[in-house]
Amino acid sequence: MTTINLSQLQPGDWIITEGHAGWRIWLWPVYWGIRRYSRGKYAGDHAPYTGGTHVRLALGCGMLFEMTWPAGRFQTIAAAALEEKAGRGFVRVYRWTQGRIDVRQLHARAGIWIGRQYDLGDLVDFALSGLLGTWNRIVRVAGDRARRFAVCSTAAADVLAAAGVRWADSIESIDPNYPANRPDTGWVRVMVEANNLPPQQGRIRE
Repeated sequence: MTTINLSQLQPGDWIITEGHAGWRIWLWPVYWGIRRYSRGKYAGDHAPYTGGTHVRLALGCGMLFEMTWPAGRFQTIAAAALEEKAGRGFVRVYRWTQGRIDVRQLHARAGIWIGRQYDLGDLVDFALSGLLGTWNRIVRVAGDRARRFAVCSTAAADVLAAAGVRWADSIESIDPNYPANRPDTGWVRVMVEANNLPPQQGRIRE
């Protein structure tokens, strides 16, 4: 397994982070629902990993793309506090290995999502799918299904599809933990080196 530091992220790397809601009680059912959706979709407690609640894409040169509330944006590694999160074990990185990432298309497609509204309704639909035990995304209350708006994972999947990644599932069904559970589609984990921070400093919340 390859080990890198965060400065060695490659364009197209899929960066999963674990959200910790703390006192933000409105996020409790959302995070639980997303993880429940992943567990159900990827064989329950035997799934390799279902703890992720958010994803960013590496663009190169220390820059990231993420779809988050209220809208898609570019972000630096430092602004995302990835070093601190990695030091606490809250970061996983996956790399697609079955082809070449077209970096120009990666950047161009990411740019389309910048400033576009985050699909809060689809986030609710993902959580409801997990709560109701349906993994084929038939639950639709308010979500746009990545047509004009998107959640973090569907926007990231759309950007990577434009850059050459071939998805085995529909883009609208891609959740943050997909690469961790589908190594058969060319995704491999890349270990990240980070300085472990003392636990008394507390958690960095997503």
